[in-house]
Amino acid sequence: MCSESVPWKRHRLIISNTLTLKSLTIQHIMTDKKMILQNIGMHGKKTVVEGSTLIYPKQLGESTKKDEGNRK
Repeated sequence: MCSESVPWKRHRLIISNTLTLKSLTIQHIMTDKKMILQNIGMHGKKTVVEGSTLIYPKQLGESTKKDEGNRK
């Protein structure tokens, strides 16, 4: 269980998408009375499924450490 308050932040998105891809049912506990079922790509981060692989393409406006190093 992760203490991150929302499923689309940080590692929680990657872990829940990976487990969903492996045919496990994932439910996010949002409050003591609300749970939501995980679906790959449901949180706005574009996710491409290629066989048993998840790919997260660079989003418009995102930079990587490699990009930042090239600016120096």
